[in-house]
Amino acid sequence: MTRAFCCWRAPTPACRAVFDEALARIRAFVNEGADILFLDSPQSEEEMRTGIEACDGKPALAVTSPAGKHFMPGNAELERIGIRIVVYPQDSLAASVRAMRDALAGLKGGSKPPIASPAELATAIRIAEYLSQDARWPDPS
Repeated sequence: MTRAFCCWRAPTPACRAVFDEALARIRAFVNEGADILFLDSPQSEEEMRTGIEACDGKPALAVTSPAGKHFMPGNAELERIGIRIVVYPQDSLAASVRAMRDALAGLKGGSKPPIASPAELATAIRIAEYLSQDARWPDPS
């Protein structure tokens, strides 16, 4: 069983005591057997490196936030620093918003963007699994 721990910290550079507490919690969770650790909102490469060191060899996770007000280098730099897992929640959401807007503009008479084929869509929404679950219930008619 993988146990992960997220150490949240207010993204304010004025709180060294909060940063030190976050590091202490990371170390405590390493001692408790956490498998993946996350220090939220490091303000500098030095803070990120210090958080990684506190993980004592366990994988450190970073969450990208293009609009965030914290230290967030690119992928190659994250790897160089020692981050082993990166999550991209806003990138996926931003791409989805853009695709939806483009599709809606196409429906209003603009140029239609490329879209998934019926087979790609069926795979993406796992239609076969859905239909197999649906088949368990009797037809109400």
